[in-house]
Amino acid sequence: MPSTTIPARTGNYVSLQAGQRLKLTNPHGNQVIDFWAFVFNSNTTSDIPTSFVRSAEAAPTPSPDNVNPYPFQTGIQYLSASRTRSILSKLIPSAESQDVLYTNKSLSLFTLVEDTTSGIHDTLFGCCDRFRYYNLGTGDYEHGSCAENMHVALRKAAAAGVFAPGSISEEWTPDPLNVFMNVPVVTGLDRQAGGGRIRCEPPVSKAGEYIVLRAEVGCVAVMSACPNDAIKEVNGGHCTEVEYEVLS
Repeated sequence: MPSTTIPARTGNYVSLQAGQRLKLTNPHGNQVIDFWAFVFNSNTTSDIPTSFVRSAEAAPTPSPDNVNPYPFQTGIQYLSASRTRSILSKLIPSAESQDVLYTNKSLSLFTLVEDTTSGIHDTLFGCCDRFRYYNLGTGDYEHGSCAENMHVALRKAAAAGVFAPGSISEEWTPDPLNVFMNVPVVTGLDRQAGGGRIRCEPPVSKAGEYIVLRAEVGCVAVMSACPNDAIKEVNGGHCTEVEYEVLS
């Protein structure tokens, strides 16, 4: 498919089949892309348990029929930044070592196969949302956010029949892979040094640089051209459009 532009401050989704590659491009060099992916039951093998509780333990109390499970329908998996960090034992996946991104159930979801940047991305910083902007002093809850962009994109996907509406709660947003984001650890980990403080710095990617992710399982990928203008360093002080392309 041809390259698709995601306008500044907005998001979009794309359905991927196993083996397809997704190219994420930073046209101006300064823009962060918050990235998520979701795997639905039809794309996983039946031998993966749905619960984190072993079958030998007590059965869960059934939910009322009119209450959806929180935060999503049984069996859905999502790209997990924390699980990826723990399996890779590092903060940033690398194309040089063809690192894998994992779901919350340790399923191989993507392989980072190409990266024309210096390799600086982020897995630590939670995505912006209306509550965080209020916390930053915006005065209300009406600032656009990556969390909103993700859920609006998922609404579009559900409306298009990609998955059942209501499968994912809009009161929950997983931590993203922050593509092109620059969040260094600036102190030592011990208490006196600062406890491993992190700090947002302007992206160091250059105009036109990109990454390519290969899907290892069918999934729905969601991307947000981050609208964060409250922390000026996040997008280098200026929110711009980004591009994605599905490669065969």
